[in-house]
Amino acid sequence: MKNANVVLAGGLAALLASPALAGVTIRQIVESSGVHGAGAFKSQSVLEYQGNEFRNASTLRFTGSVMRLFSGKSGKSSVDIDRVDLDKRWVLNPKNKTYTESPISLPRQKGGSVQDEGGASAPAANSGQSSVRVVKTEFDVKDAGEKKQIGDFSAERYAVSYLLETQDTQTGQARTYRMKADIWAAPWTKDLKEAADEQAAYNKAYLDKLGLGASPQDIQDFGFKLLALMTGANGEDFSRSEAELKAKMARIKGYLVELDVRWYSGGESAQPSQARADEPSRDSGVDLSGGASRAAESFLGGIAEKMARREIEKKEAGAPEPAFSIRTIVESVKVGRLPQADFEVPAGYRKKS
Repeated sequence: MKNANVVLAGGLAALLASPALAGVTIRQIVESSGVHGAGAFKSQSVLEYQGNEFRNASTLRFTGSVMRLFSGKSGKSSVDIDRVDLDKRWVLNPKNKTYTESPISLPRQKGGSVQDEGGASAPAANSGQSSVRVVKTEFDVKDAGEKKQIGDFSAERYAVSYLLETQDTQTGQARTYRMKADIWAAPWTKDLKEAADEQAAYNKAYLDKLGLGASPQDIQDFGFKLLALMTGANGEDFSRSEAELKAKMARIKGYLVELDVRWYSGGESAQPSQARADEPSRDSGVDLSGGASRAAESFLGGIAEKMARREIEKKEAGAPEPAFSIRTIVESVKVGRLPQADFEVPAGYRKKS
């Protein structure tokens, strides 16, 4: 599955543009608090888009007390190359000069539904079969009237808020989630429009290859994928949230250059039964494809439901820190034809089975 770090930087801007083709190079930084500190990380990436080809050269460093042992002080570097035209993903290890190869497309069950790499079917949040329903959503975007310099860009801030209330139709249990975000957008220029067009074209081709179509991309942009896994909510309900998101996101004028998202769990109420501490958790079904740029998403996805459910038992009052936060900063965007060699496995690299 397309990793959230990349989507946060490119997908939201792509909502505001139409597709075209041009090579694009983006330098960005992503920082996350993890889930209550677990899995906190910082990554630096150079992203390249060209037609149906994508490259992410990244260095990821976990910043939490435990996971930092995994990445070390300097972090772990890798290069991910996705070739939608060839249905191939290459994950390169520059230090060892090795690489792995896997298909982009996902296997399908006999009934036509997509399976993950372990053979499990898609999570309930996308299947439309969950007993957890979305009972209330509120989404708003406001021009905050503030400006600042971000990398190469003069940007304007937009304040975004989102409220989600769910209820399990079988147990009556109700839960509340809140998201707050600061979006900084740079005024459109010819190069930024071309960059957004290129990202939109690639993202659509990627999701088509996965058999998902284009619509789930917008939900992922604000961490909806993670939220859907935590709540187990009905996929059709999230589709309605997507429509509201797209309509109000149109208020943002410009190319997204910084996105600071905070998710809060606002507590739960049991109607009529109270949640039990030994309530079994659902399988997250998160994609575990390799590469440093995907490691943080995989780790967070695996622990998200367990930790979120623990936090939901507390009240947000007196716990101002978000349950999960992620900040993406785009330092520069350049448009221009890229060397084809950037999207190939370099000579001298050994394939690992």
